[in-house]
Amino acid sequence: LNISFMVSHLRKYTAFLEDLLGKKLDYDKLREMVKQTLKTLGLAHQVDLLRRAKPSPMVGTDFWSVMIPHLYLPDDPEAYEFYQRVYDEVKQKVDNKIGAIPNEKYRMMFSELPPWHTMGFFDELSDRFGIAIVMESWNYHPILPIPEEELEGVTDPLELIARLSYRKWTEYNSVGVKYGVDPGFFMAAYLQYAQDYQADGLLAHPLMSCRPATYTLLHTRNMLEEKLKVPGVVIEGDIVDLRVFNEEDAISKVEAFLETMDHYRELRKEAGMAW
Repeated sequence: LNISFMVSHLRKYTAFLEDLLGKKLDYDKLREMVKQTLKTLGLAHQVDLLRRAKPSPMVGTDFWSVMIPHLYLPDDPEAYEFYQRVYDEVKQKVDNKIGAIPNEKYRMMFSELPPWHTMGFFDELSDRFGIAIVMESWNYHPILPIPEEELEGVTDPLELIARLSYRKWTEYNSVGVKYGVDPGFFMAAYLQYAQDYQADGLLAHPLMSCRPATYTLLHTRNMLEEKLKVPGVVIEGDIVDLRVFNEEDAISKVEAFLETMDHYRELRKEAGMAW
């Protein structure tokens, strides 16, 4: 019913645009674009799976530099070719146990977007403390592949678009149910990431200029600690306004947080957890 509802609205929107522009939608072209999108997103997801390896073959700064093709150009064949090269490079590192940083000691998740104006901050974290950012915000990562049985016989590109959208916003619902948390936005995804990527902590970066994207961060931090014994630290900042990001203070906070991650490692070990 949800998919049917979404498709009906896409049809109405298509009819509106056709009437406005005086031009019919090329369904064959759209079908090819959606087909290519599924291929690109699937390959980008394979890169995410490779990143579960220890040591991490690809860290946050790497991901942020390559995320644009799957976010905005997944229908472009060049995006797929690009991710094939990314996949091959990451796979080579995994096969040879080569880490993205030479001294990985702590594996941390990061949310939300980074301070673009001070990306050297992450080099400081890796050089001084051996911190690898092993996973980033859920909403910038490719949609989890749709089960093949759900796509069997589906040729309408509008239905495929609806299924992709529905998948994105429900892909971690089962995790939310398992842990009794709101599955929407970040919470449930991070509970899964923490286990899949064996994270030692969460580095939360609330954005002054994008509050809607970060209002759940404190609750996410609390849930990770409560449900999985994975602690979090908050560093204030922004993606564009460097006045609200104090790199020295942020590094000091993270340095003090190392003992917390060590402590929770012991708690997870005592609880018989996998990492």
